Amino acid sequence: MRLYRQYNGTKKTVFLLVLDDGSCPARTFLETLKATNEGSHKAMIRRIKSHADIGYTSIQKHGHPIKGRKALFVWKTHQGARLLYFEGNVGTNVVVTHGYNKGDPERAEYDKAERLRDACLTEGGR
Repeated sequence: MRLYRQYNGTKKTVFLLVLDDGSCPARTFLETLKATNEGSHKAMIRRIKSHADIGYTSIQKHGHPIKGRKALFVWKTHQGARLLYFEGNVGTNVVVTHGYNKGDPERAEYDKAERLRDACLTEGGR
């Protein structure tokens, strides 16, 4: 796995997780979102940039820790798009694992994000 730098903010840097096969689930999700729901895409990009610039998500309904999941967080849009992320080993790094839409089985998405996070951190992800 490797990390793709998505956005450098004043407080944090946001990376997208790139899998060993070269795919980047978060980037694919964002590209699909842009093609199918431009408003939701713009809102998600605002969430990413805001978090990177101020260091946290300032509005609870836009992003928060996931209850019952260790060190896993979600950004949300009103239209139902979700991006899952975790804090990297370096406190100023945020790593986005992948995205999904409201209505998809959340537990499976959370499990996937945890597996990706654990694999990334084991391999020395930032």
